[in-house]
Amino acid sequence: MKKVALMGAAFDTTNLGVSVLAASAIRNVKRTYPGAEVYLFNYARTPEVWPVRIEPGQPPLPIRLEPIRFSKWLLQSNNILFLIALACLARLWPPLLRRNHTLRELSSTDLCLSIAGGDSFSDIYGLTRLLYIGLPQVLAILCRSKLVLLPQTIGPFQGKAGRWLAGFILRGASVVYSRDEGRADAIRKLGNLTAAESNKVRFCYDLGFDVDPSAPPEIDLRGFSPAILDDTNLVGLNVSGLLMDARKQFGFSMSYRDVVLGTLEYFLGQCNCPVLLVPHVLGPTVDGDWAICHELYESYRIRYPGRIGVVNRKYDYDEMKYLIGRSSFFVGARMHACIGALSQEVPVAAIAYSDKFEGVMQSVADGQRITVDLRKGSSQEALAAIQDIYGRREQIRQELAQRIPQVKAVLANLLADV
Repeated sequence: MKKVALMGAAFDTTNLGVSVLAASAIRNVKRTYPGAEVYLFNYARTPEVWPVRIEPGQPPLPIRLEPIRFSKWLLQSNNILFLIALACLARLWPPLLRRNHTLRELSSTDLCLSIAGGDSFSDIYGLTRLLYIGLPQVLAILCRSKLVLLPQTIGPFQGKAGRWLAGFILRGASVVYSRDEGRADAIRKLGNLTAAESNKVRFCYDLGFDVDPSAPPEIDLRGFSPAILDDTNLVGLNVSGLLMDARKQFGFSMSYRDVVLGTLEYFLGQCNCPVLLVPHVLGPTVDGDWAICHELYESYRIRYPGRIGVVNRKYDYDEMKYLIGRSSFFVGARMHACIGALSQEVPVAAIAYSDKFEGVMQSVADGQRITVDLRKGSSQEALAAIQDIYGRREQIRQELAQRIPQVKAVLANLLADV
């Protein structure tokens, strides 16, 4: 294996979950094919090189970005629509592939791995988002590169255009990994796969379970000293800015804000536990977690002095994972924040806003229900479910101690038979 392209992943994002998937994918490639060149095939204006730390204590690897464009300027030599048109023509006259730098790069790539941000291979975020994610995969198929869909949530697809595009990609891919074991048959049906093709759809755990935590050189918390990380009653709470006022957008049957406030009152007031607020999407927009976590800290710090704190530095994905792992119990609405806890054998109450949560959480909880769905029931019922999960935390911890080493062993060999 000489050259491997990674699609649908980036390190210039404020969403630490996306960075986790990118780093884990690169780590997996380098573990299986130590001498392979790995590069990112993604949207950008200019080429870049990112130093990526994939192993704690090891120097970062330089990972280059091969840029493509998604814009109205269709005649740019690396515009994705122009590239697809040229690749179609190259089916009739193959020398065309050598005339374009981007197509030459892709056609010389031995393996294309698509992660699609973990959950963007769907049209629930709109057809434009699906095209943004799906067209590079179409291009890889047209260039006859071997395409593998890394563990991710596939679907749902609500429109005909989305289903057609998904079907084309699923038929053209060599291997399709779903991180939700229960959706394998639905994926085969979506792709209209033959009996001979059906075994290319496989289950595998989310790549986030395979990322190692890294202790930050300096612990920066508001409201707490670093010594709080040694408190055996510490509760970590990830609050999603995206969900605070998104009741209609996601079809919630309750107020997420009420669930968050009730969770804080339960742990701070009734349980007398210290609570550390942990953002996992660090952007400045209202959809990010940074602002809401700091707002909640300001609201509660006077009523509960010394018992609430917030992460006060925008750490890298592996450093934030380290902080998450110091909790004794974790409540989160960002899925990769929850995975960051579970992979360190920390019991979790996962606050779900879409179907992607259930399969991923149950793949490691093995019968211990740890998901609270904001689309079902009332705020009071959600709070009761969080309290029930907290009451079962030692059982969950014991289950994780058995399951997580198995999960990591499976992920270590993900690409061995690709």
